Amino acid sequence: MFRPGSMTLTVDPTRIRGTVQTATARGLVGAASVLVGYIKDTFTRTGGPASRPGTPPAVQQGTLRKNVAMTRPQGGVIYVHTSGNAYARIQEYAGTIRARTKQYLAVPLGAAARRIRRDAKDTLLNSDRNLFVIKSRRGNLILMERHGKRGTVTPRFVLKKSVVLKARPFMRPAIASRTVRKAMTTAFAEKSVRDFRRLVER
Repeated sequence: MFRPGSMTLTVDPTRIRGTVQTATARGLVGAASVLVGYIKDTFTRTGGPASRPGTPPAVQQGTLRKNVAMTRPQGGVIYVHTSGNAYARIQEYAGTIRARTKQYLAVPLGAAARRIRRDAKDTLLNSDRNLFVIKSRRGNLILMERHGKRGTVTPRFVLKKSVVLKARPFMRPAIASRTVRKAMTTAFAEKSVRDFRRLVER
């Protein structure tokens, strides 16, 4: 049992709180940076076809990957998020994408169509290609391209009112990975200990 003697010092946490908070915040930033980097590294095949369901998305325009970010430390917490991407949740959990700002969604048919969409900055109205619409025997609307001296036509896009996407999670697998959690813990410890060591060595 503690019995105060003639000399007793009280450790006041308010005198070191700023120091602890600063070191902890640096550790959190280090850990969150590891998580953000891992998530971005799981995106595959820039400009390639869609990834398989159940795997992280393949990079098309790169917007989703660029918007994986983190907040500043707030109350001892950092949030890793994808703010600004309406379709991020659908990629993570699956769902239906519906045409909202346009009459139809243009689903590319092959690599050439993906290049056309990329060059047109995802707005086919800006494309300098000779594109026109036909209706197939099954009633599907097909966006065709006429090209070459002989006027050869090639199907490029299927036009749809909505598209059902299967889940391609990229956030949950990262935080569930034991390797990532270990790397985050290591980064947190290294950043925090570095700050505490500086204080001791002053």
